[in-house]
Amino acid sequence: MMTIQKTYSPIDGSLYVERTQSDMEQIKSALTVASEAQRDWKNLPLSDRKVFCSRAVEAFVENKAQISEELCWQMGRPIRYAEGEVASFADRSNYMVSIADESLGSIELKEKPGFTRYIKREPLGVVLVIAPWNYP
Repeated sequence: MMTIQKTYSPIDGSLYVERTQSDMEQIKSALTVASEAQRDWKNLPLSDRKVFCSRAVEAFVENKAQISEELCWQMGRPIRYAEGEVASFADRSNYMVSIADESLGSIELKEKPGFTRYIKREPLGVVLVIAPWNYP
């Protein structure tokens, strides 16, 4: 049975968008594809991953007008604040990219005779983030 997700705008109560919800087979397929992509991702050098992340942020910002409008219709956010949301996202994301080398680099530990000791950080798997918001 196909389930339709309807999103009504808090601005005027109108139907903003309808989407077909994924069934279990589609969800499993998406998880499989994501897991396969993650295996490739973890083998990329951090410098390459930073470039991809920076380009994603750039693409997001390039679409700020459309994203801003969608934020307004979906969340009821006044348009005068919406572009600031996009800029804030870009600032936080670019900062995270800028500290990636330090934050994700290996940590050398105290010497111990006969051992090379360190902590190595590496991508381990796919993560699902469901981000809540409190507006309006």
